[in-house]
Amino acid sequence: MHFLVLKSQRCYSSLIGMEVQKLFPKAWVHCVEDASGALRICAKHPIQLAIVGARTEALDGLDYLPKLIASPYPRQIVVLTERKDQRLLAFFEKHKLDGFIDANTEDPHSVNKALQKVMQGERYRSKSLIPEIQKARRQQSLLSETEQRVLSVLGAAVDNATAGLLLGVSEHTARTHRNRIQNKLNIASKADLIHYAMDNYYTRISSNRIQFPGFEEQLDRSVLPRGDPLR
Repeated sequence: MHFLVLKSQRCYSSLIGMEVQKLFPKAWVHCVEDASGALRICAKHPIQLAIVGARTEALDGLDYLPKLIASPYPRQIVVLTERKDQRLLAFFEKHKLDGFIDANTEDPHSVNKALQKVMQGERYRSKSLIPEIQKARRQQSLLSETEQRVLSVLGAAVDNATAGLLLGVSEHTARTHRNRIQNKLNIASKADLIHYAMDNYYTRISSNRIQFPGFEEQLDRSVLPRGDPLR
Protein backbone atom coordinates (compact mmCIF):
# COMPACT_ATOMS: atom_id res chain seq x y z
CA MET A 1 0.00 0.00 0.00
CA HIS A 2 1.35 3.43 -1.00
CA PHE A 3 0.70 6.75 0.74
CA LEU A 4 1.62 10.24 -0.41
CA VAL A 5 2.40 13.27 1.76
CA LEU A 6 2.64 16.62 -0.02
CA LYS A 7 3.59 19.60 2.14
CA SER A 8 5.73 22.49 0.97
CA GLN A 9 7.80 22.52 4.20
CA ARG A 10 10.21 19.57 4.16
CA CYS A 11 10.34 19.10 7.93
CA TYR A 12 6.57 19.17 8.27
CA SER A 13 6.18 16.76 5.35
CA SER A 14 8.60 14.33 7.00
CA LEU A 15 6.86 14.68 10.36
CA ILE A 16 3.47 13.82 8.85
CA GLY A 17 5.12 10.99 6.95
CA MET A 18 6.44 9.50 10.21
CA GLU A 19 2.98 9.68 11.76
CA VAL A 20 1.51 7.87 8.75
CA GLN A 21 4.25 5.24 8.98
CA LYS A 22 3.39 4.61 12.64
CA LEU A 23 -0.23 4.12 11.70
CA PHE A 24 0.51 1.89 8.71
CA PRO A 25 3.92 0.26 9.38
CA LYS A 26 3.96 -1.82 6.18
CA ALA A 27 3.02 1.03 3.85
CA TRP A 28 5.30 2.88 1.43
CA VAL A 29 5.15 6.57 2.35
CA HIS A 30 6.26 9.07 -0.30
CA CYS A 31 7.02 12.55 1.10
CA VAL A 32 7.39 15.42 -1.37
CA GLU A 33 7.42 19.23 -1.25
CA ASP A 34 6.21 20.20 -4.72
CA ALA A 35 2.97 19.43 -6.55
CA SER A 36 4.62 18.38 -9.81
CA GLY A 37 6.60 15.74 -7.97
CA ALA A 38 3.42 14.51 -6.26
CA LEU A 39 1.64 14.17 -9.61
CA ARG A 40 4.56 12.15 -11.01
CA ILE A 41 4.46 9.78 -8.04
CA CYS A 42 0.71 9.28 -8.49
CA ALA A 43 1.34 8.36 -12.12
CA LYS A 44 3.88 5.69 -11.09
CA HIS A 45 2.35 4.17 -7.98
CA PRO A 46 -1.17 3.11 -6.92
CA ILE A 47 -1.54 5.66 -4.12
CA GLN A 48 -4.22 4.67 -1.65
CA LEU A 49 -4.28 7.91 0.32
CA ALA A 50 -2.79 11.35 -0.30
CA ILE A 51 -2.36 13.85 2.52
CA VAL A 52 -1.81 17.16 0.79
CA GLY A 53 -1.33 20.84 1.55
CA ALA A 54 -2.93 23.71 -0.33
CA ARG A 55 0.14 25.87 -0.95
CA THR A 56 3.21 25.05 -2.97
CA GLU A 57 5.69 27.47 -4.45
CA ALA A 58 4.90 26.74 -8.09
CA LEU A 59 1.32 25.47 -8.09
CA ASP A 60 -1.61 26.32 -5.84
CA GLY A 61 -3.85 23.62 -4.41
CA LEU A 62 -6.80 24.85 -6.46
CA ASP A 63 -4.74 24.13 -9.58
CA TYR A 64 -3.19 20.75 -8.75
CA LEU A 65 -6.06 19.20 -6.77
CA PRO A 66 -8.26 18.83 -9.88
CA LYS A 67 -5.42 16.86 -11.49
CA LEU A 68 -5.30 14.51 -8.50
CA ILE A 69 -9.07 14.09 -8.54
CA ALA A 70 -9.10 13.30 -12.26
CA SER A 71 -6.43 10.59 -12.00
CA PRO A 72 -7.15 6.97 -10.92
CA TYR A 73 -4.83 7.41 -7.94
CA PRO A 74 -4.92 8.43 -5.17
CA ARG A 75 -8.10 6.65 -4.17
CA GLN A 76 -8.60 8.99 -1.19
CA ILE A 77 -7.52 12.60 -0.67
CA VAL A 78 -7.17 14.46 2.63
CA VAL A 79 -6.33 18.16 2.67
CA LEU A 80 -4.14 19.22 5.60
CA THR A 81 -3.61 22.97 5.70
CA GLU A 82 -3.83 26.13 7.77
CA ARG A 83 -5.71 27.75 4.87
CA LYS A 84 -9.41 28.30 5.46
CA ASP A 85 -10.29 30.61 2.59
CA GLN A 86 -13.80 30.28 1.22
CA ARG A 87 -12.68 29.17 -2.24
CA LEU A 88 -10.75 26.17 -0.92
CA LEU A 89 -13.56 25.18 1.45
CA ALA A 90 -16.14 25.43 -1.34
CA PHE A 91 -13.89 23.30 -3.57
CA PHE A 92 -13.65 20.67 -0.84
CA GLU A 93 -17.43 20.46 -0.52
CA LYS A 94 -18.08 20.49 -4.25
CA HIS A 95 -15.71 17.60 -4.97
CA LYS A 96 -16.55 15.62 -1.82
CA LEU A 97 -12.93 15.08 -0.84
CA ASP A 98 -12.37 12.51 1.90
CA GLY A 99 -10.97 14.79 4.56
CA PHE A 100 -10.08 18.37 5.49
CA ILE A 101 -7.84 18.81 8.52
CA ASP A 102 -7.36 22.27 9.99
CA ALA A 103 -3.62 22.50 10.74
CA ASN A 104 -4.32 25.50 13.00
CA THR A 105 -6.27 23.38 15.49
CA GLU A 106 -4.92 19.85 15.05
CA ASP A 107 -1.31 18.80 15.60
CA PRO A 108 0.46 16.06 13.61
CA HIS A 109 -0.29 13.45 16.27
CA SER A 110 -4.04 14.07 16.14
CA VAL A 111 -3.95 13.65 12.37
CA ASN A 112 -3.81 9.89 12.96
CA LYS A 113 -7.39 9.83 14.21
CA ALA A 114 -8.60 11.62 11.11
CA LEU A 115 -6.71 9.26 8.81
CA GLN A 116 -8.09 6.22 10.57
CA LYS A 117 -11.64 7.46 10.02
CA VAL A 118 -10.95 8.16 6.35
CA MET A 119 -9.44 4.71 5.82
CA GLN A 120 -12.61 3.25 7.36
CA GLY A 121 -14.68 5.01 4.71
CA GLU A 122 -15.80 8.02 6.74
CA ARG A 123 -15.59 11.63 5.53
CA TYR A 124 -13.64 13.77 8.00
CA ARG A 125 -13.83 17.52 8.60
CA SER A 126 -12.23 19.34 11.52
CA LYS A 127 -14.94 20.72 13.79
CA SER A 128 -13.49 24.22 13.48
CA LEU A 129 -14.20 24.17 9.73
CA ILE A 130 -17.90 23.28 9.72
CA PRO A 131 -19.26 26.85 10.16
CA GLU A 132 -16.64 28.13 7.72
CA ILE A 133 -17.77 25.61 5.08
CA GLN A 134 -21.38 26.70 5.47
CA LYS A 135 -20.32 30.32 5.01
CA ALA A 136 -18.27 29.40 1.93
CA ARG A 137 -21.29 27.84 0.23
CA ARG A 138 -23.20 31.11 0.53
CA GLN A 139 -20.29 33.31 -0.56
CA GLN A 140 -19.47 31.32 -3.70
CA SER A 141 -22.96 31.90 -5.10
CA LEU A 142 -22.38 35.67 -5.37
CA LEU A 143 -20.22 35.51 -8.50
CA SER A 144 -20.40 33.33 -11.61
CA GLU A 145 -17.42 31.17 -12.59
CA THR A 146 -16.49 33.71 -15.28
CA GLU A 147 -16.68 36.60 -12.82
CA GLN A 148 -14.49 34.72 -10.35
CA ARG A 149 -11.88 34.21 -13.07
CA VAL A 150 -11.99 37.91 -13.94
CA LEU A 151 -11.70 38.85 -10.25
CA SER A 152 -8.62 36.67 -9.93
CA VAL A 153 -6.92 38.65 -12.71
CA LEU A 154 -8.08 42.03 -11.40
CA GLY A 155 -6.54 41.21 -8.04
CA ALA A 156 -3.13 41.58 -9.67
CA ALA A 157 -3.78 45.34 -10.01
CA VAL A 158 -3.83 45.20 -13.81
CA ASP A 159 -5.63 47.65 -16.07
CA ASN A 160 -8.55 46.58 -18.26
CA ALA A 161 -6.38 46.15 -21.35
CA THR A 162 -4.00 43.72 -19.61
CA ALA A 163 -6.91 41.90 -17.98
CA GLY A 164 -8.48 41.48 -21.42
CA LEU A 165 -5.26 40.00 -22.82
CA LEU A 166 -4.98 37.43 -20.04
CA LEU A 167 -8.66 36.52 -20.27
CA GLY A 168 -8.84 36.47 -24.07
CA VAL A 169 -11.52 39.19 -24.21
CA SER A 170 -11.64 42.82 -25.29
CA GLU A 171 -10.72 45.72 -23.04
CA HIS A 172 -14.38 46.80 -23.12
CA THR A 173 -15.54 43.35 -21.95
CA ALA A 174 -12.98 43.35 -19.14
CA ARG A 175 -14.22 46.78 -18.02
CA THR A 176 -17.83 45.58 -18.10
CA HIS A 177 -16.94 42.57 -15.96
CA ARG A 178 -15.05 44.77 -13.50
CA ASN A 179 -18.04 47.10 -13.06
CA ARG A 180 -20.45 44.19 -12.64
CA ILE A 181 -18.23 42.51 -10.03
CA GLN A 182 -17.83 45.72 -8.04
CA ASN A 183 -21.61 46.23 -8.07
CA LYS A 184 -22.30 42.66 -6.93
CA LEU A 185 -19.77 42.88 -4.11
CA ASN A 186 -20.71 46.47 -3.24
CA ILE A 187 -17.10 47.55 -3.66
CA ALA A 188 -16.54 51.15 -4.74
CA SER A 189 -12.84 51.40 -5.59
CA LYS A 190 -10.30 49.41 -7.57
CA ALA A 191 -8.02 49.31 -4.53
CA ASP A 192 -10.73 47.71 -2.40
CA LEU A 193 -11.40 45.19 -5.18
CA ILE A 194 -7.72 44.20 -5.16
CA HIS A 195 -7.81 43.76 -1.38
CA TYR A 196 -10.94 41.62 -1.69
CA ALA A 197 -9.29 39.38 -4.31
CA MET A 198 -6.21 38.94 -2.12
CA ASP A 199 -8.13 38.38 1.11
CA ASN A 200 -10.38 35.76 -0.48
CA TYR A 201 -7.53 33.98 -2.27
CA TYR A 202 -8.54 34.81 -5.83
CA THR A 203 -5.04 36.23 -6.29
CA ARG A 204 -1.89 35.05 -4.54
CA ILE A 205 1.61 36.50 -4.46
CA SER A 206 4.31 33.88 -3.97
CA SER A 207 8.03 34.59 -3.66
CA ASN A 208 8.60 34.55 -7.42
CA ARG A 209 5.31 35.34 -9.18
CA ILE A 210 1.68 36.39 -8.97
CA GLN A 211 -0.65 33.39 -9.10
CA PHE A 212 -4.30 33.06 -10.04
CA PRO A 213 -5.42 30.05 -7.97
CA GLY A 214 -7.75 27.72 -9.81
CA PHE A 215 -7.50 29.61 -13.09
CA GLU A 216 -3.86 29.23 -14.15
CA GLU A 217 -4.62 26.95 -17.10
CA GLN A 218 -7.50 29.14 -18.29
CA LEU A 219 -5.31 32.23 -18.72
CA ASP A 220 -2.77 32.94 -21.44
CA ARG A 221 0.30 34.66 -19.99
CA SER A 222 2.18 34.23 -23.27
CA VAL A 223 0.23 37.09 -24.90
CA LEU A 224 1.74 39.59 -22.47
CA PRO A 225 4.74 41.67 -23.62
CA ARG A 226 8.16 40.32 -22.73
CA GLY A 227 9.32 41.71 -19.42
CA ASP A 228 5.79 42.05 -18.04
CA PRO A 229 5.91 41.00 -14.35
CA LEU A 230 2.79 38.86 -14.80
CA ARG A 231 4.49 36.82 -17.50
